[in-house]
Amino acid sequence: MEFAGEVRSADLLRLNVHLPLVVEFSDAPAMVNTALSVPGNLVPPEHVISWPVDCHTP
Repeated sequence: MEFAGEVRSADLLRLNVHLPLVVEFSDAPAMVNTALSVPGNLVPPEHVISWPVDCHTP
């Protein structure tokens, strides 16, 4: 049996530039702003998305 195409994967030790890296977290706005400044010039600003959330806890 032959397989066509290419299989790609990524992990923290071997990142593949052909795959997106998704980091998801929730925290206070000040902490989020601090965390978003960490990648610096490694990640172009247009590649980062964020939105406010409401946490409904009992």
